[in-house]
This record gives sequence, structure tokens and C-alpha cells, in this order.
Amino acid sequence: MRLSMPRTVNAHATPGTTVTPPYPPVNATARVDRAESWLCVVLLFPLAVAAGPAEAPPVVGWIEPAIVTTEVLPMQAKVDTGADSSSIHAEDVQIVVQRGRQFVDFTLRGDDGRRPRLRRPLQRTTRIKDRDGGHQERPVVMLRLCVGRVARVVAVNLAQCGHFNYPLLLGRDYLAGAFIVDPRRQLLTKPSCDLAEPASP
Repeated sequence: MRLSMPRTVNAHATPGTTVTPPYPPVNATARVDRAESWLCVVLLFPLAVAAGPAEAPPVVGWIEPAIVTTEVLPMQAKVDTGADSSSIHAEDVQIVVQRGRQFVDFTLRGDDGRRPRLRRPLQRTTRIKDRDGGHQERPVVMLRLCVGRVARVVAVNLAQCGHFNYPLLLGRDYLAGAFIVDPRRQLLTKPSCDLAEPASP
């Protein structure tokens, strides 16, 4: 069966004649744009496949081994997602002034028995609520911390408290965006940071 184009009678035309209704012209530019869009998809698809899915953050438990500062001082760290910032037990904390700047001298105690004496610029002081309902003023310094393969330089307040079960507390400032925390488990990682590389912010 042969199909014929639809015809419309023009009232102003000569009787007995027919007029084919006009059809919108094909937009050549639109066809080119669509072709280019498909070409981009075809070219970018292999790159997306090659990149693969993003690597998931490592999982840590509520207790993990850590390395503190470039002195490579090992410590057991408690992971605390309820704490805004990180804390570390320090001894003999003293604030000194050198060339018009304030520094903090303090001693850390590693799990390997070493007790290095450190000096770091004083960043600020912070007020921390203690277990007895009172408050403590603690100096804050920047320290490099390493858990697993993640090394970060973060603000750490120096706690002069002997009752800590774990000398290092990792707060959200260190954990955010870098780990998945499983509070039912512990000791899931081993420090393996490359000390030659700069720590992430």
C-alpha cells in the first residue's frame, strides 16, 4: 500500500487544486549539537571506567595504635567522635617566651618508654570541662599524628591528667573525612605513614 502526503484545501486557491501543508525545516545545528554531545559521552566513558570507584576510607576501632610527631613516638589512641578536638597527656608543661613569641615546652611519654622534651609554638588556650564539673585551661599546639596511612597536623590540647587510660584522644578534627569508625572493634590498623611526605591538613 502506498502512503500519500496529507493534503489541505486552500480556500483562496483555484477550485480543484490542493496545497501541501508546510513542515518545519530540519534544524541542522541541533543535529550537530546532539552528535557532539554523544561524542563527548563516548570519549569520557572509558576514562570513568578506568578511574573506577573511589577508595573507601579505612575502618578504625575505638582503640588504635598511633605515632606522634616526627619523633615517631608510639602511643595507644582512643577514638572519640564526640570530641571536637584531640588531646594528649603531657608532663611538665611550661609556657616560655622567645623573641617575643610564646612557646610551650612539654614532655610526652611513649609506649616504648621514651620521654622526649618538645617545644611547639602556642596556638591558643582552650577551656575544657573536667570530670569533677570544673574547668581546665589547656595550651593548644600543632602536632603531627599518624594512624594507619593517614598523617595529619592538627591542633592538640595538652592535658596534664594522670588518670587517662590512653594518652592520646583523637577527636573529630583528626578523624573527619579520613576514617570510618566501628566502635565495636579495636586495633584494626598499624601506623604506616611516610614521614618524608607532608601531612595532610
